[in-house]
Amino acid sequence: ESLKGTGTVDHMAFNATNLADMHARLRRNGVAYRERTVPSLGLHQVFFEDPSGVTIELNFPAAEVALAK
Repeated sequence: ESLKGTGTVDHMAFNATNLADMHARLRRNGVAYRERTVPSLGLHQVFFEDPSGVTIELNFPAAEVALAK
């Protein structure tokens, strides 16, 4: 079994705002994503892969979750 990964870079993380807009952009472009809220950090994380297979992590303020629905 081979290790899953793209090399030395496993993923990149960025702080972000406007979760509702990001949801719309990902859906509009057919990009599969997964997400989770981390209450202890006050973050809502969105994960997706770039065309090279590197995972991108966007960290939104957790308070944006209610606004994005």
